[in-house]
Amino acid sequence: MDKESKRFNCTMTRVAGILEIRVMKQTRHTNCNKQQGIATVEFAVVLPFLILMLAATADVGYLMYHQNILNKSVASGGRFISTHATDGSGLVNITAQKIQETRNMIVYGNIAGFGDPVISGFSPSDINITCSNGTRNGYCIQDAGLTPITLQATYTYSPVLGTLFDNVTGLNLFPLPMSATTIVESI
Repeated sequence: MDKESKRFNCTMTRVAGILEIRVMKQTRHTNCNKQQGIATVEFAVVLPFLILMLAATADVGYLMYHQNILNKSVASGGRFISTHATDGSGLVNITAQKIQETRNMIVYGNIAGFGDPVISGFSPSDINITCSNGTRNGYCIQDAGLTPITLQATYTYSPVLGTLFDNVTGLNLFPLPMSATTIVESI
């Protein structure tokens, strides 16, 4: 392009394969400025949707992060109780103390139950530990290696955008219940 055609870049049109330049009097640069203004308006209209999509993507990632932590915590509790379930006599003897220590291991990452929970709002009461053969007087007493012990944790996840979505749509989809279950045998 030569210098003259660059000056009128915004006003060029093609008619039947021939380049035609519309010569504008004093407003020759106004068309370029109008096009830039329209692009700004379009961006302003689309920006809230882009931010909403970005936030929703982050929320889904945060949900998967919480589910992963829940799964790993329950697996850790399963490893703990499977190695500490026997009392030395070859029988599985899960006492109330061992159940509480396992719950603490799942929620806090230690058997003492101190520190912050691995997930905010997670508590030992959210953990259910059962023996497949049932319990007797609060204890699970069976032969070692033959007693599947089920650990189940439930957690209610409240997404950042959940309240906003519920208020806008009128649907009550949030908070989302999450759970993780593992079945172990004593060793």
